[in-house]
Amino acid sequence: TMLGFSRTESALLCASFAVILAWLANDYGHLLQRAKPEAPSCDTVGRGSTVRLEYKLTRDEDGSTLDSSAANGEMTFVCGAEEIYPTLDAGVVGMRVGEARSLPFGHEYGSRVEDYVVPVDMKQLQGIHLEVGEEVTLPTEDGDRNAIVVAFNDTVATLDFNHPLSGQNTTMTILLLACTAPPNVTFLETTTPGDGKTYPKSGDKVVVHTVGFFASSGEVFHSTREKGEPFAFELGGGAAIRGLDLAVSRLCLGQRAKVHIPAALGYGEKSDRNALPYQGDVIFDVELLEIS
Repeated sequence: TMLGFSRTESALLCASFAVILAWLANDYGHLLQRAKPEAPSCDTVGRGSTVRLEYKLTRDEDGSTLDSSAANGEMTFVCGAEEIYPTLDAGVVGMRVGEARSLPFGHEYGSRVEDYVVPVDMKQLQGIHLEVGEEVTLPTEDGDRNAIVVAFNDTVATLDFNHPLSGQNTTMTILLLACTAPPNVTFLETTTPGDGKTYPKSGDKVVVHTVGFFASSGEVFHSTREKGEPFAFELGGGAAIRGLDLAVSRLCLGQRAKVHIPAALGYGEKSDRNALPYQGDVIFDVELLEIS
């Protein structure tokens, strides 16, 4: 018999242990099911919103179409993240799904500079196919540069490094198809309520215990409890991932909670940290120990 127990007692212990394991697995399974909430849609576009839109860019002079979603697909970007032209970035703010706007681009592509039209020795262009009016890409010390071929002969080519639309007035017409709210942390459960009144603010030094789990598997990748040394940092100072900053700012002194952090606020490729090879969402078990 097991450890001196009778067969009946051993069977009961094993059954009890199996029930406990099943309960724990079921409890954690429910936590994982709640760990990735759907990204909420937003009523109006604001900084941090992810927008998806149809667009058409036309030349003011003759109304000709220069670019469009019909030809190149819908456009998706994060408002305020400087991923797109400033006029478009600012122009979508306040839009609602289904709304259309016309945005005068003016000289969004810059003014034309004649000094950007330069002769280039053909020896530097070996292996590059040249055709008048076509765009070519040249490797430089500062990265690849695009230029339009103006003319060429056996010894020299004249290249125009101005943007093809520089100096031209254009207008972009857009239709907002979807808007997703900025990513945020989600509190899954509170295991210790805390004092309910003392909250940290940006610039405060906080001391926390944290245990980090991969949301997809539940595997622990980090634990100050295991190390026996809490994590001390300045809130909002950049020492912690953005999601942990946000979570701790909403904890009161002594509170302990499990918090879902999306990849964009954690270790994803678009986050401000990529210390982990893992690119997905994470769950943190966080306890706020001290504020100073």
